[in-house]
Amino acid sequence: MIDEPAESSPLDIAALRCLQVRMMRRDIDADGNAKSVAAKAPFFEQFVSATGRFLAEMAGPTGDVSSDADGIIESAARRAAFVDDRARAVTVLIELMVFDPWPDGAKWVAKIRKDELAAATRDLGGADAADLAMLEREFDIVLKQLRRRSIRWGRVAAVTAVGLGAGVLTGGMAAPAVGAAIGGTLGLSGAAATSAGLAMLGGGSLAAGGFGIAGGTMLVTGVGGLTAAGAAGAGFRYSRLGSGNIAMDAVKIDLLARAVLLQSEDRDQKMRRVVSSLHTAADELAKKANLLSARIVGLEEHNRTLREENNALRARVAQLRSDLMRSDDELNSLRSELETVRHERAAVNVVLDRIPAMAVE
Repeated sequence: MIDEPAESSPLDIAALRCLQVRMMRRDIDADGNAKSVAAKAPFFEQFVSATGRFLAEMAGPTGDVSSDADGIIESAARRAAFVDDRARAVTVLIELMVFDPWPDGAKWVAKIRKDELAAATRDLGGADAADLAMLEREFDIVLKQLRRRSIRWGRVAAVTAVGLGAGVLTGGMAAPAVGAAIGGTLGLSGAAATSAGLAMLGGGSLAAGGFGIAGGTMLVTGVGGLTAAGAAGAGFRYSRLGSGNIAMDAVKIDLLARAVLLQSEDRDQKMRRVVSSLHTAADELAKKANLLSARIVGLEEHNRTLREENNALRARVAQLRSDLMRSDDELNSLRSELETVRHERAAVNVVLDRIPAMAVE
């Protein structure tokens, strides 16, 4: 089993994280809207903290890693330079392109985002301006197609600071094809390429701090976490390397297929596997949608029954409340009458007590 070629994946993730921190910091610095900056700041701090922990874990107990924002940013270009293979560099660039960490209502400063993508392309050892131009063109096409279907990219791109990583591209939809393709770019073929590719999809080898082939296989069988069962599936989906967003992963794999697979050997076979895996994912989503729709219909009918019962109970409660109020009114009236009768009786008794005395006189 060959794990060594996939060990660069954590390095790629480290470069990505540092480039993302730099991108976020420069965006905040350029944002002239105080309200927007205030909304972005907590997300930036959370992301910096998560990145610092990741870098420290990767470096180990003897590593000398600056975990504050300035140190992370200072190391970004140096780390990116080590991503000198085109497939890996394009992978990182794709992650940067779809990266949207801000909360609802907060957006990238457009010029800063564009400038930072260009700067990252220059820093990444294996990418060039042509790669960036092609990815930007294809990404714009995808966004337009999403808008035509009334799909907001902001919703598709919703992420958290603990759910980002360059090693996990596909969410399981096309892991076999992309695993073999990435393994092929490392000079491997056959089972060795698939094993190395799956290890990379799993965030790198176990020795390098990733999830290894088991992690990649978990992605394959989990369909992006949608149908993954048990703690293992859920744990990986929400791990620090998990993507956990099938729509986002579909866009990533579209860009990766156009940027890498179309230019690789046996591209037709690899693309057929990608398309087949995407169809499988679409079928799984359709099944999930049907199950959810059926469940919604059942719950709506159940809610209608409960609402009718509730309305009947409300009417009964209202009637009982009215009866109680009438009973209280009658009770109060009777108590008042009883008090009057007692006073009258006492008065009569006083007079009766006086009559014998009058008779004696």
